[in-house]
Order: sequence, then structure tokens, then C-alpha cells
Amino acid sequence: MRTYKVRLYPSTEDGRKLEETLERCRRLYNHFLQELNERDEVLPRYELQKEFSRFKEKHPEYKHVYSNVLQMVLHRLYSNLTSLSTRKEHGYRVGRLRYKGKGWYKSFTYNQSGFTIIKTDTRLDTLHLSKIGVIPMRMHREVQGTIKQVVIKRYASGTWYACIQTDYERGRQFGSGVVAIDVNTSNYLTD
Repeated sequence: MRTYKVRLYPSTEDGRKLEETLERCRRLYNHFLQELNERDEVLPRYELQKEFSRFKEKHPEYKHVYSNVLQMVLHRLYSNLTSLSTRKEHGYRVGRLRYKGKGWYKSFTYNQSGFTIIKTDTRLDTLHLSKIGVIPMRMHREVQGTIKQVVIKRYASGTWYACIQTDYERGRQFGSGVVAIDVNTSNYLTD
């Protein structure tokens, strides 16, 4: 697996859409964290997905966010809870997951679909994100392999980056991997 980190240059409108997506992901995370904290055991993942579809019907503003992004938020929450419960079963002292306040939820993930890299003849290529738009980005090198997911992250400075993850595996370039070292034994023997 190889990850390429590229800087995004969103317009004012695209920046607003990115911020709204991030805020909706944060609220979804906090909502389901509250619901799961009220229960004693962790729900199976498919039950969580069922509750998510009911939640989406009650809150139509979440239709403006790509559904795969919202499912990845629930996946993140579910994997965090299961790893905490596993550590607790192994005897570690664990606390609870914290709610994410404003500015503390920093990334969202497009997994499998919803994104396209568009090559241009100018200095900046573009990244098309579903339900957000086309965002200019600076690619420093060619992407090798098939793109598996794109993580959009906002840094404290206000800059946006995309981490493009591919399935590229570079093979060995030299030799068979066997190394032989001749150590002179007379240097190691002493009286």
C-alpha cells in the first residue's frame, strides 16, 4: 500500500462544503457515540447500519453528504468501540470514547467510490469529490496502482490535504534478498 499526500486548494464555496461535510460527520459521530454509550454492549455492525438509515430519514440535511463518507464515520466509531472492549476484556483499564467538539473532528474518508482524479495541462490537477465538487490540487508525482480510498483532512492552519491510498506494492529491485557477510574469526578469538 502506498499513500500520496497532496495539498488541496478549494475555492471559498468548496471550502464551505468541506467544512459542512466535516461538521456533519462530527455530529453523526457524536450522536451515535451517545446512543452506544447508553447501552451496555456494543451493537453488531449491521444493527448500527440499520439505525443509521433510520437516522438519515429523520435528518434530511445528511442527504447532502455522500453516503459512503457517513458509513465510514460509523465504521470508525465501531472499530474504536470494539478495540476498547477488546482491551477491556484483556484486563486493561480503559475509559470511554470522548465526544468530538468543534474543531476536533479533522478528517473524513471516501472509500471505494465517490472520487475521481482529473489530469489537466496546468500546474494543478483536480480532484472531484461527490456532493462537494471539483477541487484543484497539486500532484508532485504520478499515482501508481489502483486508488482504494481518499482521506480529506483539515489541519489547524486551515489548509486542506488529500491522502490518496493505493494498492501499489513495489517489488524488490535488487537481488534475491539473501545477504552473506564474511566475518574473519581471527579478529574475534582472544586468549
